[in-house]
Amino acid sequence: MCYKVLSAKLVENLTFYEKSPQPNPSSLFGTVMILKACCANNPEYIGRLMLQFIRVLNRLTKEHIAMRNGNQMNSNSDGNHLSLDLFMLSLDMIKNRIIVMNVEVKKLLIGSIIVSIIEKSNDVKILKCIVKMLDDWVRVREQNPLVQIPSIRAKSALLLKLMQCVEKIFFDVVGLHTQFLEMINYIYPA
Repeated sequence: MCYKVLSAKLVENLTFYEKSPQPNPSSLFGTVMILKACCANNPEYIGRLMLQFIRVLNRLTKEHIAMRNGNQMNSNSDGNHLSLDLFMLSLDMIKNRIIVMNVEVKKLLIGSIIVSIIEKSNDVKILKCIVKMLDDWVRVREQNPLVQIPSIRAKSALLLKLMQCVEKIFFDVVGLHTQFLEMINYIYPA
């Protein structure tokens, strides 16, 4: 009973954020934190809300890219920082739930959201989060029902995009290079 009421409220809040003409990231913070608490003991819980959650994640991505490109003049740094933190927290919650997503949602997440962030964001913190997520996916050797990762093809495409981004845009960020190269060394041991 409690989970039904909670799910309804979470769906309502996610839909409100998605459809709001000028959403405020602070209005999404409580929803994401409640969802994180629900997923702590039951990782499958987010599967019920996956479509709405991915749509919100897509909106956060578009807002982040717009803020980074200077298209929004009235963006404050606190809202941008909170939006970035919410995005990284959201990625962390869904990174091991890729297999349960339908094809459309998977394409939106990997092909649109993550690739857009890799190609268009200039924030080192968010790229480190994506490299960490991809590193976790690469290091999974056996099928584990709790850790459901994307296909080798999807991981390879993301690795290629990351390599191009790290070499061209973030050539002088040592921490990001180190993290990325450690993953590559794991894939191709000497």
